[in-house]
Amino acid sequence: MNTIVEVLTWDVVAFKEKKGTSICAVPSLWVQKVGTKNYVYWPKSNVTKLRQIAGSVPEETWDNYECIIKKTQIKTYKEALIWESVLIEANTDEEPGTKDVNLSYIPQSRNTSTTTSNSASLGLTTLNLDELNNKINRVEQKCDNIIKDNAGIKEVLDNIEKLIRSQLQHHIEPEILDCTDFAIPNQVKKKSFSMLVGFLKSFTQIMEKVDCKWTITETEKFFKTKLLKFSVQREKVALAKMEKAKGLILNKENKENKEITENTEMTETTEMNENTEMTENNNITEIIINRLFSKAHN
Repeated sequence: MNTIVEVLTWDVVAFKEKKGTSICAVPSLWVQKVGTKNYVYWPKSNVTKLRQIAGSVPEETWDNYECIIKKTQIKTYKEALIWESVLIEANTDEEPGTKDVNLSYIPQSRNTSTTTSNSASLGLTTLNLDELNNKINRVEQKCDNIIKDNAGIKEVLDNIEKLIRSQLQHHIEPEILDCTDFAIPNQVKKKSFSMLVGFLKSFTQIMEKVDCKWTITETEKFFKTKLLKFSVQREKVALAKMEKAKGLILNKENKENKEITENTEMTETTEMNENTEMTENNNITEIIINRLFSKAHN
């Protein structure tokens, strides 16, 4: 059992224990000097209750840790807690190595206004409060810098868009929408878009700069479902337009193809309306850019 003696002061100490570095207000009797070093004795239970009693004496079963005395000879427990809060906040900003405060031993931190009010009522020095205000100013400055940095994101996206445009124009001819299928094609005349391994890889790498979740699977899905889905219909429509422009007489096979095209267009009007731009061979770059960056900018 703890012995109560007539000692009415507290100290605030910093010490390292298994769960991290702690800054705590404790009864002065818990702090003892051995040689040139100071040690704080810590109970194994009832910590919150015992440290409110200025005269509680350490027992032999208590743990002990080498410590640094931050503030000594504090007359009341309430004042000790205020000093504890002030020193925790100051230490967090100035000593990165001691940020891992053991919260199971420490009461909740008080906000600056509460600390200022209590300190003024007790006649404490304002030195630490000035340091805390400087800390707040530094944090606000960092926030301002983050906002300024974010202002340049649009410029970065614009540059990435230019890069993608360049890649598309260099690697893809507009007619590729008509003459390819994504995987191994069912039609003999079709070629496999997936054979463009180098392009798909570089395209994926560029898109990862826009969307960190973008993968090669997303690239394959995009080209397969968004661009190459209507390649058969586009090819037939393109053929019909070309032969009409040349004034050629369609043979029986081409007439049948045209009839198939018209029937297909009628049955798939709703779906094709969403992909009207796909029927044009000369706007593949715009198609891809618009679809990708409508997502990226969101």
